Amino acid sequence: MLLLPGEQVWIDVWIPRGDSLWHDDVARGADWVGDTWARALGSFETMELEVHRGGLVARPWSELVCFAGLGPGEVFAGTHKYVGVSQRRTRGWIRVQTMVHRRFRPELSVAALKLTAQQRRTAAAHLASVVGVVGDVAVTEVLLANLPA
Repeated sequence: MLLLPGEQVWIDVWIPRGDSLWHDDVARGADWVGDTWARALGSFETMELEVHRGGLVARPWSELVCFAGLGPGEVFAGTHKYVGVSQRRTRGWIRVQTMVHRRFRPELSVAALKLTAQQRRTAAAHLASVVGVVGDVAVTEVLLANLPA
């Protein structure tokens, strides 16, 4: 994952076992965070946002660029993924990591990969067509306002 200053919003949430948001099923453990992001982004976006409920879905280039695939709790509209989600779990806690793009430069995301020039162009074009960008909206404040109590 390529992170650049000011180009992403990255928010982590820590949930202890026993919390009402905890779920033993990894595929369902991030549903609530996806729902929260969808509500928050719904106040800015006019398209219908959905939360992926289920396991990992491989898509072109997702083996090399994680944001190209689709995983539990991730938010998308059509073919565009707006919120990436990952989980780190122990028996006692879950850390749910989330990220949205304010800007996205796919050519930089694939520049460091061991690909031919043609593969880089193809990957960058594909990523440009599937990565959603939220721009300079106040997503952090709206997300925090939408977190479950």
